[in-house]
Amino acid sequence: MVAVHIGNSDLVVLFIYKDSKQLLETISELKKIKGAERVIWSEEVYFIKMNENKLNMLQYWKTTY
Repeated sequence: MVAVHIGNSDLVVLFIYKDSKQLLETISELKKIKGAERVIWSEEVYFIKMNENKLNMLQYWKTTY
């Protein structure tokens, strides 16, 4: 994976979270750090090309779990 961050940041972190609650709790804790002036969250969104095999597997996964 290749990602490019454009902007003015002192620190950029990759964070994988379980759910929205965990994300919001983490942001809240980061804002409490002395010297942290602001915390910005962004999400990488992308599309996956689906062929018939991937689509069948996705539909199977949705009905099984």
